[in-house]
Amino acid sequence: AAPALLAQLSDPDSTLTLFAPTDAAFAALGDLTGVLSDRPLLTSLLRKHLLGSVVPAQTALSLSSASVATLAAEDVLVDGSTGSVLVSPTVVGGASTVVTADVQACNGVVHVVDEVLALAALVPSPSPPPPPPASPPL
Repeated sequence: AAPALLAQLSDPDSTLTLFAPTDAAFAALGDLTGVLSDRPLLTSLLRKHLLGSVVPAQTALSLSSASVATLAAEDVLVDGSTGSVLVSPTVVGGASTVVTADVQACNGVVHVVDEVLALAALVPSPSPPPPPPASPPL
């Protein structure tokens, strides 16, 4: 990742919320060699998982499909209306669920999520609808 991002992550004066995917979330993506070797892409992907303020789970649970800015200059949707905190979009499609909330860090809070969040360019396209059934001959 870019040195400036690493400095921000370790700065005790920063106020951050990190959505940290589980090991299983990364494993579900398969080979990450391409992402890991592309520093700009990796940095943007990491920034997509960061908010520039501390958002505790209790606050997130009060949100209903709220658009929240990330440090990647792209928003995520945060929805706590179901009683769980859901964050989208994800690389695999759908929403990610916060599985462990409010892990305290020196400069904010970490919420562990079960899917990797996606940059807009990585959001899977919806499947096209099936073709209509063929009409019987007249």
